[in-house]
Amino acid sequence: MQQSKTLTVYFPMCLKNTSGQWITLVHTKKYTQNINGIWLDSNQKQANPIQHDTEYLTEKGAAQHPYWIYAYNEKAYHVYPISNVNVIPHAIATINLANYKYLPVTIIDGKLVELDSSAPPLHTAFSNYEADWDENVAYALEAIKSPEPDAAIKLLGLMSDISEECHYASWLTGNEHALLKIINEYDNSIIKSVNYGIGKVSATQILELQRLKVISGGWWYWDIDDELRFIKE
Repeated sequence: MQQSKTLTVYFPMCLKNTSGQWITLVHTKKYTQNINGIWLDSNQKQANPIQHDTEYLTEKGAAQHPYWIYAYNEKAYHVYPISNVNVIPHAIATINLANYKYLPVTIIDGKLVELDSSAPPLHTAFSNYEADWDENVAYALEAIKSPEPDAAIKLLGLMSDISEECHYASWLTGNEHALLKIINEYDNSIIKSVNYGIGKVSATQILELQRLKVISGGWWYWDIDDELRFIKE
């Protein structure tokens, strides 16, 4: 039997206040894992803690979620958080596209401002798909070892995305060591990309890896049990 664990998850929300301005709120969800390894919500019902890629491990992370998408028709106006401005969230993909229009937006001074399609994606290790929900929780439990768990999740997402872009594999064997070598040897005074596999790691990605490594206080490694682990430095 397993030792009981707890996990608090934060989900960004968006709505109009009484003045008609768009504001962001944070919804908090608390879960407990019983001695049989089953996750229970606050109502003691079985539930998986992380079912969306836009969930966070700190209230601050959820409150600062920068990208939103809105869908509207003649009768309704809905706003959803989105982790990639080029992808319609799985949760709203079933809405009749003929009746709704989707635009990626952010909120500035209480107004929705449309984002340019070239806006950079947010990297996350969490997935919307049910088949990945257990993996989401495993990553979260590792990430909370960090003093900044949301940064640890972003770091893992970026490391995985680079592996996918350059090797067509979500985690190439030795990916963590190769990327660590790249960021340690990188000359920050010269802005350039670095060859990696069949692609390149951009200067922006390298600087972001360095930044997230410092903020999270660690690095992700593939261990002998074929699991990704966050190791604090």
